[in-house]
Amino acid sequence: MRIRHLLTIVCMVLLSQVSIAQVVKIDSTLASLSDKAIDKLSSKADKLALKLQKKSLKQLDKFERIEKKALRKIALKDSILGNSLLQESKEKYAAVKSRLRSGRLETLGLDNYLPKLDSLETGLACITKSFDISSNEKLACISNGIKSISSLKQSYKDAGSVSAFLRQQRNQLKQYSTKFGLNRQLKKLNKDYYYYGQMLADYKQVLNDPLKQQELVLKVIRKVPMFSEFFSKHSELASLFPNNGNIGTAAGLVGLQTTAMVQQGIQGQLQGVSTAQINALQQQITQAQQELKQLKQKLSQLSSGNSEMEVPDFRPNSMRRKPFAKRLEYNANIQSTRNTPFWPTTSDIGLGLGFKLNDRSVIGLGASYKLGWGKDIRNIKITHEGLGLRSYIDWRLKGSFYLSGGYEQNYRQRIENISLLKQTDYWQQSGLLGLSKKIAVKKKMKTDFKLLFDFLYRQHVPETQPILFRVGYSF
Repeated sequence: MRIRHLLTIVCMVLLSQVSIAQVVKIDSTLASLSDKAIDKLSSKADKLALKLQKKSLKQLDKFERIEKKALRKIALKDSILGNSLLQESKEKYAAVKSRLRSGRLETLGLDNYLPKLDSLETGLACITKSFDISSNEKLACISNGIKSISSLKQSYKDAGSVSAFLRQQRNQLKQYSTKFGLNRQLKKLNKDYYYYGQMLADYKQVLNDPLKQQELVLKVIRKVPMFSEFFSKHSELASLFPNNGNIGTAAGLVGLQTTAMVQQGIQGQLQGVSTAQINALQQQITQAQQELKQLKQKLSQLSSGNSEMEVPDFRPNSMRRKPFAKRLEYNANIQSTRNTPFWPTTSDIGLGLGFKLNDRSVIGLGASYKLGWGKDIRNIKITHEGLGLRSYIDWRLKGSFYLSGGYEQNYRQRIENISLLKQTDYWQQSGLLGLSKKIAVKKKMKTDFKLLFDFLYRQHVPETQPILFRVGYSF
């Protein structure tokens, strides 16, 4: 009896230690779940959701304007058909916009599935339902996070539904293209639809590649013991592929083909075939698999973020999808000139800000400062020899070679008094044209070599050198 009592006491002590350890683990998990990280996650999700909804509404407005022009063109030749299509189109767009604003355009499917957001939303829900959170502030913070992530997921799904609607409207208009001459409008619709699909693909990449705060939250969530089981039952993925409870068991394999069954079937089909023929067939299968893999890679590059692949009938401009700040290019360069009877040796130090029009061209503005070094190495004297205002354009010819041009105004007098800069007589014009070569140094940095000819050099008093060579960096 004493031994039984002793064993009972030992078991109770062990169980209490396990429960204490679990409580400590839960408390440490909740403590490591930073409110600041969740708040930043919620704020980022809300901004992205609002931005995505605005872009979808803007795309609907633009598509509707182009479609209305096409339908009015139909109405000029067939008033009954054109007016009917106009009224139908107006009602459709109004209904889609109304449902988009109210968040009732959800399309459930793998194309719109976002695994990272699904894990975040399900994980935060798991914490609220599995842990007894005593802090109301912590509970409110997590609840806001769930709400924001859910809203972002909904906005992305709505955008996918908008894409499907636009595709439907465009395909409907194609029926009348040949008869009523709508090629111009259809070309605009194709271009807008393609860029909208690319924008969705960009968003999907961003949403599946979380920021630091999202990774911190996910790291904590994955430490929760019951997360895996909770995810398999309550996540969005679970609703796409319901779990019948037999996954991972022998019952879950009932009805599926086994390796032995497949091999038996192949052997039955290949009876009487020689070994050499079988080897040749295997080589053909291997070659076909490699070609299929290459084809899949090409198809993935053409994916537009929706269920139907779009092959553009024009040269896409990747810059169009990027925000304004991402299209800016900063550059710095230096140009040295040897001394003359009128000027000392000088170096023009220039800074510029360019805007990428497309994948091939950049336009920009800049300024330069002319630094004087003196007559020679034995007579070094730092002086302020002038200023310059620049405009430029770079157009890629082939590979890393560019056609470069620009217009400049240069103040070519020693700056002894700032007020002298107002005198236009001292400013001289330069018209430049030449070639440049850009060599990538790092991922976002290039070395830029420019060889330029100044068409207006003879107008300068005194006359300046016609050939300019500049070396710089752009990033």
